[in-house]
Amino acid sequence: MCMNVARVRALVSAKAQAGGVLPKLTISMRAEKKAELAAISTATQQPVWRVVDDALNSTFEQLAHEDRPAIDTIPERMRERVIEAGSSLESDHTSKRRSKL
Repeated sequence: MCMNVARVRALVSAKAQAGGVLPKLTISMRAEKKAELAAISTATQQPVWRVVDDALNSTFEQLAHEDRPAIDTIPERMRERVIEAGSSLESDHTSKRRSKL
């Protein structure tokens, strides 16, 4: 796995552990798979998001090496967009605060 993906995942994991708000994912799946996911989560004593994250990591590792770079850059680009959005929100908040003074 590329360092970019590992670094982004570490940042997301740290934020989750610190009580940060993470984006939600809603998916549809068969009842049997949902039960299997819950059972794996219970058996491994890991939250469901960690089981899904591990499954995604495993799938990524099974991809052909030439397909990985296209996927590998997505988390980094998303992180950059979040940082940019946060900066613009912060500047909006600062300008609103200044206008009230």
